[in-house]
This record gives sequence, structure tokens and C-alpha cells, in this order.
Amino acid sequence: LTPRPEHDMTLVDWSSVELPVEPEPIDFPRETTDPIALELAFSQAMRQLRKLWDEIRFPMGERRRFERNNDVATAESYAQVLSHVTRLLLYRRQIQELVQTVQHREAVLHEVIALYRSHQSEDLRRLMPQLRVLTAQVMKGIHGWQNALPWNKTFVWRGHDYLHKIRTDVAYLKGDTHVYDDDSSEEEDESRLHSQIHSARLSDSFGSSSDR
Repeated sequence: LTPRPEHDMTLVDWSSVELPVEPEPIDFPRETTDPIALELAFSQAMRQLRKLWDEIRFPMGERRRFERNNDVATAESYAQVLSHVTRLLLYRRQIQELVQTVQHREAVLHEVIALYRSHQSEDLRRLMPQLRVLTAQVMKGIHGWQNALPWNKTFVWRGHDYLHKIRTDVAYLKGDTHVYDDDSSEEEDESRLHSQIHSARLSDSFGSSSDR
């Protein structure tokens, strides 16, 4: 299996996180001069923010830091909360799209493995371009996710660094087919696949331009 990331409080296994498909609409006034209305709007915005924090597994230390800096309902703190909510809504959408692409890639990869085992080369050739595209999309999505927040380093999927898993997948699909044994189960095959650590060039996305 690919190495599991070291214990880190900021690590999240995104395969186990369920994000809402239809998020609740945000309907807060952009600004108000009435103190009572401001207090109410600030409280509502903070409730929505805390819910977002839970959904995207925002680090507890960062939550406490933000709350310390915005603990009183003022026009400035309210603006800070609204800005934070807006950014995190975009971030949540980014995670949702990345997770969906990873799920799609895993499904296609699983099918590719099954086709290889059953020696269906024609169907295998048909699926490979789709797998290349999905792999490139996942890599782009992970790099975007890493740049979204300073503590985003390792995108974990089912307990493993997913970029590292892509390297093992690429190594196998670029020619290391000897790791497969016709007498082994599909689960054993995948385990062997994930244990093959090679220095495959990720930018090639399963092959050089001359292979395509």
C-alpha cells in the first residue's frame, strides 16, 4: 500500500467526508447601522460560519484565532465574517468538485484493472484516454486545493496520499504489468499495484506525447 501520511491534526481523509449537495442559501444584509440588527446579523453569520467550519474540517486552532479577532459585533467584524463565509463557500465547492473527480477516476481505474485481468484490450484502449483526462483533472484539482489554504499539504483519500497513489497507478499503467498475477484476487492485484513505487513523471499523465 502507499505510505500513510504522518499524524497531523490538519489532515482530513476526504473519502469519509460528506459535504451537502445543496448548501443552504446565505441571505445576510451586507451592512447595517442599527446596533440591534447588526448584533442579530452577526450572530446568524457566525452560526453559518461555524457550520461551514465543521463541514470542511477547518482546523480548530484557526477557528479559535478567528473568533478571538472577531468576538464583538461591529461593522468591521461583521464584514470579516461575511468575507470569510464567502471564501469558504467557494472552497467547499472546490472540495466537492475534487472529490467527485477522484471518485470518477477511481471508478474508471477499477474498470481498467478489471479489463486488463480479463484481457479485453479493445475496451482497455477505449478507457485509457478517459483515465488520462481524469488523472490530469485530479492532479490540477489537488494542486488548486493545496494553494487554497496554507496548511493544505497532503490530499488524503482512503488513508493514503492520493498524489502518491497516482504515481503507483501511473507506474503500473506505463508498463509494470508484471505485478499482476492471474491467480490473485482483484483486491490483491490493487494492493500490489499500490506498492509499486516508481519515479513516473506525473506530467506525462500515463505516457509521453509520442504514445498518444
